[in-house]
Amino acid sequence: MTLFDVMSTESLVEEQRQFDAVIALEVIEHVADPAGFCKSLSALTIPGGATVISTINRSMRAYATAIVAAEYLLHWLPKGTHQWSSFLTPEELVLILQRASISASGFTCISVFQLYHNQVNIYLFVPI
Repeated sequence: MTLFDVMSTESLVEEQRQFDAVIALEVIEHVADPAGFCKSLSALTIPGGATVISTINRSMRAYATAIVAAEYLLHWLPKGTHQWSSFLTPEELVLILQRASISASGFTCISVFQLYHNQVNIYLFVPI
């Protein structure tokens, strides 16, 4: 029995698969087409289901911690893992989600790392 499959969102959409909840954690800042990715997430979520997306906010503090500190000073991540231009602000993410027909009502920004490590990575949770 397979507990999970490794597939692209586009492959799942082609198979017309749908899920009660679709979760994309720390992914959107690494895809070439965030708008297309969100459209796929929308297609994969059943009506009344939930889409949860987390990403790093494009802020100077996030640049300092996620790129400079995590990649270059502390070596927690390989250099070049993150591209500053690929980070999204909350406003940009809401616009992309709305264009993908994902409701951003109830949109919440919280800083998980701030709670645990006094960092500034912003996680964006979006129910539909």
